[in-house]
Amino acid sequence: MDSALVSFYLQIVYAVGAFIFGYAWNKQRGLSARQKGMENGTRALLKMELCRIHRESTSNGFITYDDASIAEEIYAAYHVLGGNGSGTHMMTDIRKMRMMEYERKV
Repeated sequence: MDSALVSFYLQIVYAVGAFIFGYAWNKQRGLSARQKGMENGTRALLKMELCRIHRESTSNGFITYDDASIAEEIYAAYHVLGGNGSGTHMMTDIRKMRMMEYERKV
């Protein structure tokens, strides 16, 4: 009787352990997919802003000091998130642009 009881308890412990392991593993996979999605979305937003600065500066023929500084920060974050060569190409163009202080009309 004792061996049957021990066997029963071991099966319960095994079942509970397998359930907990499976739950944790599935939860981790879900969080990993969510994290990857957040990184992809953030990278896309950073690229959009870098494109906007590049397009605006190219049409003006110059870049402001503020926009150049912001573009550098955006590019650094974009690059860390695995951004591709198009961001690097835009930053190369931005770095070559003539810099001017933005004059506000009062």
